[in-house]
Amino acid sequence: REGRPEVVIVDYSSPNVAKNMTLAHLRSTIIGDSLIKLQHAAGNIPFGINHIGDWGTQFGNIIYQYNKEMAERGEEFLAELNDDPTATLLRIYRDFNAATKDNQNPEAVAAAQDIFLRLEQGDAELVELWNQFRGWSLRDFGPSYERLGIEFGAIQGESFYEDKMEDTVADAVARGVLHINEDGAVVLPSQPLTEPVTGYTNDKLMLNQKGEPRDEIIVKPTGGTVYLTRDLAAVRYRSQELGADRVLYVIGKEQKVHCLELFAMAEQLGYFALGNAVHISFGHLNVDGRKMKSREGKVVLLDEILDEVVEAAEQSIVSRDTEGEIPDTERRALAKQVGTSALVFNDLRQDRQNDIEFNPDAAKTLEVGGSVYIQYTNTRLRRVIEKGGEAGPLTTVPEVLTADEKLIISEIARFPLVITEAAKTNSPHKIAGYLTQFCRTVNSFYHDTPILNAETDAERNFRLNLVSAAAQVVANASDILHVDLPERM
Repeated sequence: REGRPEVVIVDYSSPNVAKNMTLAHLRSTIIGDSLIKLQHAAGNIPFGINHIGDWGTQFGNIIYQYNKEMAERGEEFLAELNDDPTATLLRIYRDFNAATKDNQNPEAVAAAQDIFLRLEQGDAELVELWNQFRGWSLRDFGPSYERLGIEFGAIQGESFYEDKMEDTVADAVARGVLHINEDGAVVLPSQPLTEPVTGYTNDKLMLNQKGEPRDEIIVKPTGGTVYLTRDLAAVRYRSQELGADRVLYVIGKEQKVHCLELFAMAEQLGYFALGNAVHISFGHLNVDGRKMKSREGKVVLLDEILDEVVEAAEQSIVSRDTEGEIPDTERRALAKQVGTSALVFNDLRQDRQNDIEFNPDAAKTLEVGGSVYIQYTNTRLRRVIEKGGEAGPLTTVPEVLTADEKLIISEIARFPLVITEAAKTNSPHKIAGYLTQFCRTVNSFYHDTPILNAETDAERNFRLNLVSAAAQVVANASDILHVDLPERM
């Protein structure tokens, strides 16, 4: 730890209500959870918030289409909802977007906007319907998070800040950070925006296509809110109520301007100094070279790919267990550990800034992910510890160390420095790179150095201590990267 521990809020995952969780949600979820573990390892106090998308104009669209289907299909539509509510809501969301694409149905768009405005104003019937949609989605999200081993400090979606927005906006207007236009809209005036990490100021981000100043709407002339309204209320709450020192927003790279506008307001209002609210951007997870878009139907469901990698892992285990020594229950548990870890590690080992091409071949994920090698290394180390028994106190060190012993010691000593650097740059891939190389070093030592059959008791005890320390490093680094470590492979 450098200095006092900081309270670090990590805003991550953030799936939209009324939609299934897709593979596109995987990156924010596992990067964010890894950053929480990384901040904890660095000596800080992390708090993870799932900022679910449970408010906004899309609910006007969904409710409009819901009412339309209820009027046209009635009982048939209700049966569809009862069977799979979240998938049905996603389907009607797509249907609305298809029907209104290219401005082909402006009346429907206007009606949907009016529905959301009435929802914001507290229409009891609409609020009840919205609550039902939200409940269905949270119920469906739960098993996916459980399969990934993800637990949040809190689920505080956009709706959580509904009663906090008015006061936040009024305060920002009173302090001159936001302005009220003649039409009644509240805006953030066009201005240069500074990138917190690099300090680079860009004076072109708040210009329109003609190069003219572009104000950012915070509250619409109708009184309706937008994403920035809710995010402004959230950043104020996290500063003043939760006492955060820093906030990490794990959001796709396309949200850069949105984040810079938010950070500019947060600094001017004294919520967070520039650099203490950071956009943890990440690249797209592409399928066939294209980003997944739920509104167009080009998606891969998260649960489906989790099923596929676990099934591929189980098939791999069966092919190697020719004697049938592994019981069915243990085999399925092992397949879950191997398959899920491979999917997660294959992402986290890559620089989060890069786009990643999703390979639909689940078996390939097991081959290229690298986590299987780490799990295999761990089982080897644990087996040595089991056979050798608990190492005694390390009272003496051999006068001459092998090259592998020296390298393991130096790599163990380097691990805290890697954690510090990875935490400062919010880069889980630096832990992954370290862990992979460390496992290579450990395996070289295992192959080339007699441990249990060392020439002297002092050498044996020293090497058992070294194996125990190496196993602890593998376990600590694996935990940061969400790699489960089975007892045997």
